[in-house]
Amino acid sequence: NKLFKDRHPQRVEYEITGREWALYDQVTDFVASKLKEIRGEQSKTTAGFALTTMQRRVASSTRAIRRTLQRRLERIEKALEDPAAYLRNRQVFQDTLLADAEDIEDWDEESRWKVEEAALEEWLPGTVAELEAERDALRPLLALAQEVEDSRTERKLTELLDVVASLGLRQDRRRQLLIFTEHKDTLDYLVENLSKDFE
Repeated sequence: NKLFKDRHPQRVEYEITGREWALYDQVTDFVASKLKEIRGEQSKTTAGFALTTMQRRVASSTRAIRRTLQRRLERIEKALEDPAAYLRNRQVFQDTLLADAEDIEDWDEESRWKVEEAALEEWLPGTVAELEAERDALRPLLALAQEVEDSRTERKLTELLDVVASLGLRQDRRRQLLIFTEHKDTLDYLVENLSKDFE
């Protein structure tokens, strides 16, 4: 006897446009180009780790990248309040992160999330001028992310809501909806947007 019912996965394809595409494009440019302009080739390994994480979050949800940008900007502004203390602690953090991050793909999700979050919040530039340049680059990105999130028109979410409606999941409480997501900020966003229909 079969232990599980047959499953028939289907892929939902969609395109992002407008401000949502602009956000994805500008975050990608920030990760791929802008930070290289600000810092050159310094701290390449640590930078790549932190920034790959940022790029994955923009693909996860607007909420995930908005919260990531917000936390990073807050950390930069805090560092600028006392740059000398920040610069003293910076090298110790980088050495610890690089030692821990070698086998990160084999870690459980919670451990990986903690290290990625630490990298995004703690790995910052090495000079005051670089801190200020990154702060100035992040502010318009954060404003755009907030604008996209406030519009409540994120394409991935509207596609998900269409699937929920087309399958009649709101009406048939015997059927269940199982959603996998990589980032906690995205999970929180989904709970906010789906909980009223699935309480």
